[in-house]
Amino acid sequence: SVELMEKLIPYAVQQKKAFFLFTEHDTVYTSGTNTAKDHILDKSIEVKPVRRGGSVTVHSSGQLMFYTVMPFQEVKAGLQGHIRHLEFAIIRSLFERQIYSYTMFPHSGVFTPKGKIAFIGIGLKKGSIFHGAGINIATDLNVYKPILSCGLTIPPTSFVDHISQKEIHKNEIYISFAQSLYKHFKRLYQPIEPAKERMILSHEQKIYANFDLFLHGLHYFNARSFWRAHEAWELYWHTLVEEKKRAVQFFIQWSMAYYKLQQQNWKGANSLLQKAENKLPVAKKEFPSLRANGQLLEDAFFEVVSAVKKQKLIPVVLEL
Repeated sequence: SVELMEKLIPYAVQQKKAFFLFTEHDTVYTSGTNTAKDHILDKSIEVKPVRRGGSVTVHSSGQLMFYTVMPFQEVKAGLQGHIRHLEFAIIRSLFERQIYSYTMFPHSGVFTPKGKIAFIGIGLKKGSIFHGAGINIATDLNVYKPILSCGLTIPPTSFVDHISQKEIHKNEIYISFAQSLYKHFKRLYQPIEPAKERMILSHEQKIYANFDLFLHGLHYFNARSFWRAHEAWELYWHTLVEEKKRAVQFFIQWSMAYYKLQQQNWKGANSLLQKAENKLPVAKKEFPSLRANGQLLEDAFFEVVSAVKKQKLIPVVLEL
């Protein structure tokens, strides 16, 4: 896979095109640039160094690999934004299958209450971003025992741990999941088509004429690109009348509070959350179907407020 990606790099750069690869590997342990010696628990295993970020991890049967080869100059969000987009595409794909997942700042990858389900490492070479994400579908989790994958003590989990059916057809899940990943990831690199978006909305599309801007903000918020979320929501704010402006201000201030948290500015985050709290009633009214971490908007928001006061961070995923 690495050889194929490296062969595609000059084509990606010269033609300004992206290539997406889906595959599965036999068991192989690889190490990225941030691998520490104590991340490898069993010194007898063979670990292959690869040109990507992150620590040691494992690829194995039952894990769907999603590789991207893209010219870096076309990735406007930068390396970190690219990682956030990968995470968001995985979160959306899991959500479509009734699996709640989230990111866990400051770590990359995707987590569920049962553990880490997706692992991300990307690299730069000759003007191109390459490598990508591994999503555990039906992985034998014992392959993780010789390592601290990504340097974390959080246990790994897989797709089959979250579904009730006893028999699964792995290849069918691979195809379905790959189609979802491609759809959601590609969508983040192209303008959203408002007409298509409004077809799947219930209440909000009847109220707002430029709702695609709100959806851009929602994508960036869930992808932990909080500055970009606030920028998208501010553009949307300018299209609205007063009452609706207050509702969107709630999300602008919430996203900026998380931006402050990324900078370890707890005081600034507390101040912004207090301002946002004043606008919570109108946000609930204007966005009645919106949920945060699967909860009512106000319940999740007050959990965040309480945690930040204790200098703790709760990852949040917003869903319509």
